[in-house]
Amino acid sequence: MRTYSPVPQALQALKGSNIELILDVRNSDLERLANDAPAAAKWVQDSVLNYYPDVKFRIISVGNEVNPNSGETARLAPFVLLAMSESIEEPFRCLVGHYLLDCTYYRNLINHVKGGNGTPKRPGKAIETYLFAMFDENQKIGVESEKHFGVFSPNKQPKYQLRFN
Repeated sequence: MRTYSPVPQALQALKGSNIELILDVRNSDLERLANDAPAAAKWVQDSVLNYYPDVKFRIISVGNEVNPNSGETARLAPFVLLAMSESIEEPFRCLVGHYLLDCTYYRNLINHVKGGNGTPKRPGKAIETYLFAMFDENQKIGVESEKHFGVFSPNKQPKYQLRFN
C-alpha cells in the first residue's frame, strides 16, 4: 500500500495488518526537513517510529512528486537529496538501511540494484526498489508528464527492454 503523506488515521488502521507500506514525505515538508535536523527527527518519530513495528514500513519515498524541470515543485528539487540523506536517514537507519540511489531511469535502476554495489552509505549491501507504475495512466487528469510513468503502455506493450535477471 502507499500513502502520499503520513495520515495518522491510516497509519493507526494499518497497525497489525501485515500490509507493507510505502510512505511519502509531503512536498510541503521537504525544505523544512532538509534544513532542520530536529524537525526531521520529529517527523520520523511522529510518522514512522510511533507506529513501528506494528506498521510494516517498506519504503519511505522522498521527493517522488517533485518535478525538477518545471512547475511549482521545481523549486523543491534542491531539498530532495538533503532531506533523503542525513536528515531523514539517520533517525531510522535501523529500519530501512537503504536511499541514496544514483539511478534516474528504470534500466539504470535495475542495473544498479542487480549490480550488488549498494549505495554510497552502504557499499556492497543489497538494496530493494520498486518501479512506479506498472501501466501508463493515460486517462489520468492533470499534467501530461504524470501520465507516462508506466513500465507498460495501456495496450500492455512493454515501453522498455528491461531484464530483471
